[in-house]
Amino acid sequence: MNRKRPLLIYDGTCGFCKRWVRRFLARTGNAFDYKPYQDVKDEFPDIPETDFERGAQLIELDNTRHSGARAMLGALALGSGPKWPLKIYQLHPIAKKVIDLVYQFIASNRSTFSLLDRWIYGTRIAPPSFAISSDLLIRTTAACFFIAFASLWVQLDGLYGPEGIAPISNLVEIVWERLGKSAIVQAPSIFWLQSSQPFLHAVCALGVFASLATLVGYIRAPGLLLLWFLYLSFLSVGSPFLNFQWDSLLLETAFLAAFLLPWSLKRVPFASRLPNRWIRWLLIYLLFRLMFASGVVKLTSNDSTWSSLTALEYHFFTQPLPTPLAWWAHQSPEFLLTVATALMFLIELILPFLFFAPHRLRLLATGATLSLQLGIMATGNYGFFNLLSIGLCLLLIDDETWQKILSRCRIQLKEIDPKCSSKSSRISRVGKIGGLTLISACILFMTGVQWFGTFRTPIELPKFLSAPYQALSSLRTVNSYGLFAVMTTERRELEIQGSQDGIEWKTYDFNWKPSETQNSLPWVAPHMPRLDWQMWFAALSAPQSPRNQWLIRTCQQLLTDSLPVGKLLARNPFPDNPPKYIRIIAYQYDFTSLKERHSSGSIWKRSYDGIYIPPITKEMFSR
Repeated sequence: MNRKRPLLIYDGTCGFCKRWVRRFLARTGNAFDYKPYQDVKDEFPDIPETDFERGAQLIELDNTRHSGARAMLGALALGSGPKWPLKIYQLHPIAKKVIDLVYQFIASNRSTFSLLDRWIYGTRIAPPSFAISSDLLIRTTAACFFIAFASLWVQLDGLYGPEGIAPISNLVEIVWERLGKSAIVQAPSIFWLQSSQPFLHAVCALGVFASLATLVGYIRAPGLLLLWFLYLSFLSVGSPFLNFQWDSLLLETAFLAAFLLPWSLKRVPFASRLPNRWIRWLLIYLLFRLMFASGVVKLTSNDSTWSSLTALEYHFFTQPLPTPLAWWAHQSPEFLLTVATALMFLIELILPFLFFAPHRLRLLATGATLSLQLGIMATGNYGFFNLLSIGLCLLLIDDETWQKILSRCRIQLKEIDPKCSSKSSRISRVGKIGGLTLISACILFMTGVQWFGTFRTPIELPKFLSAPYQALSSLRTVNSYGLFAVMTTERRELEIQGSQDGIEWKTYDFNWKPSETQNSLPWVAPHMPRLDWQMWFAALSAPQSPRNQWLIRTCQQLLTDSLPVGKLLARNPFPDNPPKYIRIIAYQYDFTSLKERHSSGSIWKRSYDGIYIPPITKEMFSR
């Protein structure tokens, strides 16, 4: 018998077999022929019918016959199909034994596995593609950069300008004095070239422009790398106002997303390119780390509110900047809050493993994770964090599902050109594989070390590994995650007051954080007021803590009537002359109950908690 392609013979009465043969065929690019044994058994009289019934048979062009698991893996390895499953089967005797046993178990229970297969995969045959979700992730990342740079820009002078709280020019000098020339490697930043106020504004302006260009489809990969470096420049020397986990998450997402789709300097139509599967898996692994680590740190912190499932009884009123819906969520019955906490653990600890699962299980995990992110977004102001997390979640939705969603909205997209895949990149295949291997190796090495820290089992790296680890850490592009490891059970708010005589004190009002005059819950996201946020963190530690040096600097700038710092506040009670004294007092805050709000109309209630920083004067800083 003359054949042009290998022949895979299967049980024609088994729907499970039919579906998987066709799926293999789609993955290999039609690299083999396939026929039911009921039609061709007479052509192969030397093969017992019991062999056909026991498992698939692969007849190669030289008439070599393979049975069972070896036949299916051999068929999968043909053409453009993956070769590694067959190599594992051939090179490892234990793996061969295990795979054969699994295959025989499935073959002996095909009816059961057919039902399971239909529930997990549906009737899908072709491998899923992810062009739409990949494009959405890149545009979402660009949108987050636009938000980040625009939000920082309006606060730039007050935070990092010459008269600001933490002038970048001073920070650059301090880091250089401490680290010397190694500062360029340990704190990579464009501000080593120039750190003047106009240059700071120019960097923010360039970030806004580049993010808009990337958002609409221009300079996607180069744009993301440019944005990554510009934002890294701020993070490297921008402590303490840029130390949030979502700032690092934005850098990590942008760096990987830059290699997700083929590079082009021209404007690329929406969802017209297929993503690089390797990079896509690394991005999904990033989402997995973000979610799973957030669940792990809650358990390993030994915080009683998490272990008793009572954390949400405190979360809504103690978080930095609650939204109006947070007050209503706080009024929920304790039982409902306990159930919600348990569901959160399910979403963070169990469902992330389904990110790597087949279609329907993957969509189940996606829907639950999206619901959690939307719930966090509805009850708290976390800047661009939730938007970026949602962008990563969308990467789990395949094109066929998107087409169904869009068709219901009567939106039609052009068909994706399969030739416009990442394989058509101008970079040589060898160079691309080498680069992706290096990126993957660095990520796995860094995250491997970080997982030990997440599980509270830190390790000491050998000297030959500690230097590369520190060098990679300085790029802030592979990070450890874990949000709300310890739940705060009280809300302490700091109030800055000034006085001309040390007797009558007037309060500096903030725009967003709770105060006597700000007795409301604002919607401020996606803008992130860095000073308001940092005031929340300051209240968690003692005033003499090294982490609160910026707070003393804030008081100093108010004593000298710094206009840029004053613009970060809602109201300056000393518009004509700066005060002679500044102090900070503390209050305990809590949400009002339904009854209290109905009678007073107030959202917050507070009680005096003492002096946080006693009166200081301008002269104290000149000694």
